[in-house]
Amino acid sequence: MQKLIELNFEAIARGAIFRVRGQYPYENVVDFMVVETSVSERPLGIMVATGYSAGHTFVRPPPEAILTGTKMLSTAWLKENWAEWIYPACPVGEVFFLEHYPAPEL
Repeated sequence: MQKLIELNFEAIARGAIFRVRGQYPYENVVDFMVVETSVSERPLGIMVATGYSAGHTFVRPPPEAILTGTKMLSTAWLKENWAEWIYPACPVGEVFFLEHYPAPEL
């Protein structure tokens, strides 16, 4: 896992995970996942992926958050707008990124 601010690629796809220090109503550590929505103007959302609030769509970033010509979030936009749009309780410098959860084995 690496920090969001250290990412050097242009865009982040659905399934990506952001891990942060949580505050009420979340647990001490909470994961958020990038998900597709059914709204064409805002094709991606960020959903709570862990804990009691798992499954709750947390935010639908604005159209300018989408990298032109893709269905991916602009990494630069996320870095610049984390506190305003995503989760101000955890500074962007302390946000961890995971491309996706690993597939489990039975």
